Amino acid sequence: MQITLKSSHIALWCFPLAVLAVQLLPPESILVGGIVFSAFGFTKRFRVLLLFGFMCLGHLFWLFTAQYFTATLSNVPLSIVLNRFGLLGYVLLFAVWARVSPCVGYLKLGSMNETLKAPFIWRGRDESVRRFMLIACSAWIAPAIVFTFLHGDLIRFMPYALLFALVNPILEGVVWRGLILGRAVSYVGEEQGLFLSSLAFGIYHLSLGFSIWACLLIAVGGFYMGGIAVKSRGFFAATLLHICVNLALISFGIIF
Repeated sequence: MQITLKSSHIALWCFPLAVLAVQLLPPESILVGGIVFSAFGFTKRFRVLLLFGFMCLGHLFWLFTAQYFTATLSNVPLSIVLNRFGLLGYVLLFAVWARVSPCVGYLKLGSMNETLKAPFIWRGRDESVRRFMLIACSAWIAPAIVFTFLHGDLIRFMPYALLFALVNPILEGVVWRGLILGRAVSYVGEEQGLFLSSLAFGIYHLSLGFSIWACLLIAVGGFYMGGIAVKSRGFFAATLLHICVNLALISFGIIF
């Protein structure tokens, strides 16, 4: 017997809470949760629970990777960059699931020629993804350039800043837009799937040292990036916007 759509809806609405728990619980509890959820998720009836199990196990891989680089490297900017490679744990788990059990696929470049509604993706006037991206990226890059010159200390961190601004959006784009968003959409549809995965994306930043209020703002950003991925049918455009946002945040002194 397959898990019912109603049950999938209930489970997916609990997903942001599960991500919150993962940020707050000790590693031992996260490991137990990852094993239990994954064990149930390997059955057809409870397949959606793999989303919870793989989130737990992926977080542990990232956590231990981040702790290793923090403990072994005295170069703080370099450790910040390298700990993002801990996201490869999520990539591996969710990519194997997508390979074995395909879902709505955004793990491709997509097209800038698609249309969306501006300014709220599904609400507003018709706009091409290309034009929307041009405006959104310019809005972030312009202040990034200004603040880079005003923030003199940033110049010596520039190689690490540029590397972070590439590595983090690409890996998060693969995980959250390419894999998790597609899985959520396959269960509850585009709008609900985007809302839930974006909220979870914001909450996941608690472990990176952001406040809950900052995480809610990040969730809004995740909504736009996810919406662009949905409308363009791929994660390239969303990742490009993410790169611009990260460059701006770095220039503001929020990340380095």
